[in-house]
Amino acid sequence: RDEGKCHVTDVVAIFSYELLAGLEHAQQGRVRLHPLCTISDLTEVAIEQGRIQDSDRDLINAFVKDPEGWRR
Repeated sequence: RDEGKCHVTDVVAIFSYELLAGLEHAQQGRVRLHPLCTISDLTEVAIEQGRIQDSDRDLINAFVKDPEGWRR
C-alpha cells in the first residue's frame, strides 16, 4: 500500500477473476480495485454471443468460488 513515498488507494486491472482471496487482500490493504473486465462480464458476453452454454457458466462460477478444488 505504501511504496516509497507513494500512497496507493486504487488499482486498475485489465481483467479480474473476482477470486475471493484477491478481493480480501484488497480490502485488508484498504485498496479499491477497478477492473476493466471481470470473469462475470466475460461469461455473460460469451453466453449472449452463443460461445458458451449456461452449463459452462456453472463451471466458471465453481472455479471462482473454489479455484484450488473446483475439479476434484
